Amino acid sequence: MTGQGNIRSSLLHSQEVATKLIENYIGVADEGTAPERFYAWPEARGTAQAQAVRDRVQVMRGLSYHEITAIEQRIRAFQERVGYTGDYDSWIASVTSSITAGQVDFPTDNALEATRQSSAAFYCAECR
Repeated sequence: MTGQGNIRSSLLHSQEVATKLIENYIGVADEGTAPERFYAWPEARGTAQAQAVRDRVQVMRGLSYHEITAIEQRIRAFQERVGYTGDYDSWIASVTSSITAGQVDFPTDNALEATRQSSAAFYCAECR
């Protein structure tokens, strides 16, 4: 056979093998749906994780007015540190233009610290 003949034969064979793998190994039939056995374990695991989160959230106490106020104050302080004034579009344009120009003047240490602290702020002392 010529090179082109080998290539064509290989292409057809690879398509046949791929089809067999999809139909037999993965279990996708001609209808285009996978059997339950393919998705059963991941769905069960996801359901269990979602249930665990729901159960945990239901027993957590809500934040008090003072805790919410403190969180909002911390957020405003973090925003001020990184130069955010409330107009996201202009702020992100100014930050990204500095980055793309190679002049990274965005205070990344403050931003990282703000992210770390704001994440911690959502957990009350009892939850830590």
